[in-house]
Amino acid sequence: MTFDEGLANYCIRQARDGTAKQRRLAEASVCLLKLTKILPAVGDINIEEAIGQLNPEYLEKIRSSSMLPPKTITFITSSTKARMNEEILLMKQEKLLELSTVSALALLQSGKHAHAMLAAQQFLVLSGDIYGVNDLRLIPAYSLLAEICVGLNKHREADQHLQKANWVVKRNQEDKTINHVFSRLYRAMGLLEASKGNTDDASRLFAEQVFYASQWAGTESIGAASGYFNLANMAAREPGLMQVASSFYLRTLDCWLLLLKDEKLQVPLLEKGETFNMLRSILETLESLSPESASTAKALTTLAWFSERVGEPHEALKSRATELVRKLKLSDCNLLRYVSQSLCL
Repeated sequence: MTFDEGLANYCIRQARDGTAKQRRLAEASVCLLKLTKILPAVGDINIEEAIGQLNPEYLEKIRSSSMLPPKTITFITSSTKARMNEEILLMKQEKLLELSTVSALALLQSGKHAHAMLAAQQFLVLSGDIYGVNDLRLIPAYSLLAEICVGLNKHREADQHLQKANWVVKRNQEDKTINHVFSRLYRAMGLLEASKGNTDDASRLFAEQVFYASQWAGTESIGAASGYFNLANMAAREPGLMQVASSFYLRTLDCWLLLLKDEKLQVPLLEKGETFNMLRSILETLESLSPESASTAKALTTLAWFSERVGEPHEALKSRATELVRKLKLSDCNLLRYVSQSLCL
């Protein structure tokens, strides 16, 4: 698949005489357009169409002039024009930030780490332009870049990203979201140490992830569940600790079964893909240990239910979960709630 080179060239020309932020905006647009060769869309978002919509003048230019209504000339003051240009720039930055994020995550989850790196770099640049280089909202970008570097076995680069993130954190210790930020940062640090083979250090960092996530949103929150899963993976590395690992995996599933009962549940974009991969991994591990067990039924049910809640229902998983729960005659209230689609009294 080829991308619209005309649109890419237009983005570049538009920024030649612009500000530094406008040039970086153009670079982000061109980067994402080039990535459409391997990632044309994420879910129902067509990347090229989305970028085209941010450049209506280009779309008008390529349409037949006979189809366009005559333009009305409106005179506005220079201050009003400057304010409008700033608003338009911010709108484009925010939209491209979203596109960069979803592209980086989709590419990471499909194992295309090198391409994910390109999108994640734009995520960081745009975050800095929108929020400022000392804002805690840059931490997700630094953490994502570190995780991608870990996948590429570039430990030094991952550590550099995390050092920059830690520097930003130190400047914002009193921020009300600091516990949430710490939980994300310790997760990334733990993944790096785990990749190096430092199981003890990784386990300590994942325990910190659980602690700060619990401080932020409770011991059964999304962040805490992620921490339990990471601790399970560390225990699974050690001979004789598979039972401990299994208990952590089940703790993760219990958290998610409770979370999924909440009709107002909102799964953050950065954690949606992580959760999919996490629940799939738990299912594969527990199924390999005992394919027709209560643990496997719980893993099947959680993954099927999560898929439905995020708008990606998986009928085969639902059927397998329903069949196994009924076959084993399980009495777990949350499993029965999903299988029967009725409240458990």
